[in-house]
Amino acid sequence: MVDGPTQVTWCPLCRRGEYCPDNERLMKQNTEINADLLAALKDFIDNETCRHDHHGYCQTHGYLQEGVCHMVRARAAIKRAEGK
Repeated sequence: MVDGPTQVTWCPLCRRGEYCPDNERLMKQNTEINADLLAALKDFIDNETCRHDHHGYCQTHGYLQEGVCHMVRARAAIKRAEGK
C-alpha cells in the first residue's frame, strides 16, 4: 500500500486509479490557478446594471455581441466558485 491521501482519484497522467504524486501536484497547481482566476474576476466585475440597446447589446459594459453580457457571466462564475 502506498502512503497518500485516503481518497483515490483517477490520474490523467498515469491513467491509474490509485494515489499518484503527480496528480496531487496537478490538483494543487489547479487550485492555485483557480484562486488566481477568481481573484482576477473579482477585480474585473462591477455592480453596475446592464443597459441594453434596441439590439439587445449591453451598453453599460460595452458588450456588443449577442448573448449574455460578460459581466453577468463573470458574476455568475464567481457565485458558482464560492458555492453561492
